[in-house]
Amino acid sequence: MSVQVNIFQTLIPINKITVPHLRGNDFEQNQDLSENEVAKIIRMNETVVSVVYEPTETQQIRSSKDGLQCQFVVQYDVDRSSIEREGGEIHVVDEYFVHFFAPTTLLALPKHVSFVLDTSGSMAGTSIEPIVQD
Repeated sequence: MSVQVNIFQTLIPINKITVPHLRGNDFEQNQDLSENEVAKIIRMNETVVSVVYEPTETQQIRSSKDGLQCQFVVQYDVDRSSIEREGGEIHVVDEYFVHFFAPTTLLALPKHVSFVLDTSGSMAGTSIEPIVQD
């Protein structure tokens, strides 16, 4: 098994990144915040970071005899002082724009992004074609 998380910030440096131990599936339970020694954090430059998690079969079995059923968490933050100095970050595509800014006095809000990795038999074979309606 191999999981790779790539984080790309366009202008703002990534100043903190951690990968805690695997968590159970309950968001509310107390979690071990110590560093996951299996995950490798690879800094390409100040705005690009990769996290690679490749546990051995023994490490996977040690976690659970039924395979890994858990949350793999990557936590990171950006240098907010640079955002404030630059007045934020603006992206313009066609006729739309988005303006990112984060005041240094604002606490970071937790976010949960979930990816489900399904390797069951139902995932085999030809994919179902989407129905497109006009």
